[in-house]
Amino acid sequence: MRQKAFTKEYAEELEFNIESNLAKYGSDSFDYNAKAVVDLPYEAHEGLLEEMMPFLSTEAKVEVDAAIKLYEAYKDLTPLEASYRPFWLYLSHVELYPYMHKRWLEGEDMEGESLAEHIDSHFFYKHQVLRSHLEGMYWLVRKSVEYDDNSIPDYTYTRFLFSRRVLGDRGIAARKFLFANDRLFKGILKYIMKNEDTIFSHHMQARATYCAKLLNAKGAVVEMSMWTEKDVEVFLDMNKATIQLQDND
Repeated sequence: MRQKAFTKEYAEELEFNIESNLAKYGSDSFDYNAKAVVDLPYEAHEGLLEEMMPFLSTEAKVEVDAAIKLYEAYKDLTPLEASYRPFWLYLSHVELYPYMHKRWLEGEDMEGESLAEHIDSHFFYKHQVLRSHLEGMYWLVRKSVEYDDNSIPDYTYTRFLFSRRVLGDRGIAARKFLFANDRLFKGILKYIMKNEDTIFSHHMQARATYCAKLLNAKGAVVEMSMWTEKDVEVFLDMNKATIQLQDND
């Protein structure tokens, strides 16, 4: 069965009319326009909801396994396909809506947000900057997984990334310059994990953010597209003393 997605027009309609659709989010099934659905040129992953639901949790160390299930279902997508908003909005409002509803709309603390803002933050792309929850989970796994010579996935760095929320979508993963370059992103992630008990034992968010700023500044004057993970480690080690001074979490 072909994977389905919303039409671009309907996806935009939903995104820009959250307030007028609030009542639809009160149910455990979303009343969407079935005529605004199209087929995509790849196969759907049947049973994904059932695979993810056992790992639904507000604890990242548990939800990481739901994220891994999501990634494994769509790991063969091209970067362009994996960034297609109407696809993610279809998943969050149809196929995986029960997951999203239970995760974000049943007893969730909205931390001062209005309901519309809360929905925008997790079902959509708040301020057109942050990824939706499902897309964000998918990309965090995709960028942190490693494969051995037999193509067996290793999620060691994925589990570390998810277990340290300060590194996620609002941390180093929010730095587009880093996130777009696999070697730079994995380099900084591995550096933080390697030095978690020393350099990053305190003020991890501030120090990780500073590492990202250092690399970003370096990238403004040096071509870094060929940098290896080892290059990242050496560069950050050279700046270790100033990294440890950062304490403004």
